Amino acid sequence: MTPADQPQADALLSGSDPDARLMATAATCGRTFTSLVTRYRQPLLTYFYRQGAQTESEDLVQETFIRLHRYRNRYRPDAKFSSFLFTLAHHAWLDHGRRVQRRSRAYLTYEDECARQRVPDEAPDSDVDVEAAMSALSAKHRQVIELYFYQGLRLQEIACNLGIPVGTVKSRLNHALRGLREAVGRDAAMSS
Repeated sequence: MTPADQPQADALLSGSDPDARLMATAATCGRTFTSLVTRYRQPLLTYFYRQGAQTESEDLVQETFIRLHRYRNRYRPDAKFSSFLFTLAHHAWLDHGRRVQRRSRAYLTYEDECARQRVPDEAPDSDVDVEAAMSALSAKHRQVIELYFYQGLRLQEIACNLGIPVGTVKSRLNHALRGLREAVGRDAAMSS
């Protein structure tokens, strides 16, 4: 904690909200942060479950606590701590919704591309084996497909995670999609 943060910390410690006092010390003490996690884990699980995230609730709670830790120095005792926490939770929920939409749009785009590639008379009777199509790709191409479509990362995030330029990510994604189309085409030809 810097000397400039001391007046804010003193104000938090003298306040009546016990959670605000915990936040004042959370910047320097891991056990204090653990107390906040223990206290608010179940209410956050309930919040996300009621929002409709039955299977993702745990992940969203974890994301909220990560955000709380990241933004712990921005907390101001002007409002209740729970308001601050649930604002972070709300933003985690909105971001999750955006990732799901982006993934869904990407998947639909991929399906549309595959449908345009197929000749209607030659459409396979069975489902495409996605695992087999993915295994036909190189490790670098599979990695980009996984991060973009399944993890919902943006191109810039993938570039940062892999330590490569964004242009390289775009190129790998393009080659990977072309490889998947070819693998799907081979599967369709074999099943005819």
